[in-house]
Amino acid sequence: MISIADILRPEDILLDLNVSGATALFDEVGQLMQRRHGLPRVRVAEALVQREAFGSTALGQGVAIPHGRLAGLRETHAAYVRPRLPMPFAAPDGKPVSDFIVLLVPERATDTHLGILAGVSALFTDPRFRDALHACDDPDTIRALVEQWDRVQPAPALMVGCWVEQAERGGDIGLLWQHTNIPTQSRVMVLAWGSALAPV
Repeated sequence: MISIADILRPEDILLDLNVSGATALFDEVGQLMQRRHGLPRVRVAEALVQREAFGSTALGQGVAIPHGRLAGLRETHAAYVRPRLPMPFAAPDGKPVSDFIVLLVPERATDTHLGILAGVSALFTDPRFRDALHACDDPDTIRALVEQWDRVQPAPALMVGCWVEQAERGGDIGLLWQHTNIPTQSRVMVLAWGSALAPV
C-alpha cells in the first residue's frame, strides 16, 4: 500500500509560508505543483477550492488535509505546508490550522488513494508525531520524520459503520466519511468517486 512517505519529498514541503487565507495558500500549492510536477497551477488551486466548498477539510488539533481530484492525473501528489502563523480554517474544534497536508489524486480515485488519505489523517492527528514535527525546521528533517513514523505506524483500521453523504457537484461527486480507531477518534474525510461509495 502506498503511503504518504512514498510520495512526499523535501521539495514538496513549504515552511514559514506567509499566507493568511485559503485562497493564497492554494495558489502557493498550485505554483509548487506546477514547478515540481508540471501540473497547471490554476487547475490545482481550483480543485482544492471546489473540494473545500463541500465543507472544511480541517480535522481539528491544528491539522487540515485539503485534497482535490484532477482529470488526467496519473498518480497522487502531496505537499506539506506550514504557514508562518496558524490560519482559521473552519476547524470542528474552532482552532486555527498550523499543519496542512495537501493531496491531489486522479479523477477516478481508488482504494489506494483512500488509504493514503486515511493514513495521513491517522499520522497527523497523533499528538506525539505533531510534537516531533513542530520541532523540525527544515524539509529534509521533516521528510525523514514522516518516513520514520509512517513505517512503524499501523494502518488505520476502518470501522464497519460508515455513512455516505451524497453531494452532487458535476453529476458524480460524493463524500465518504469514515471513522478510524486513531487515538483521537477524529473523523477522517475520504475523497470518494462516482456512485460507487461503500465501506473500504
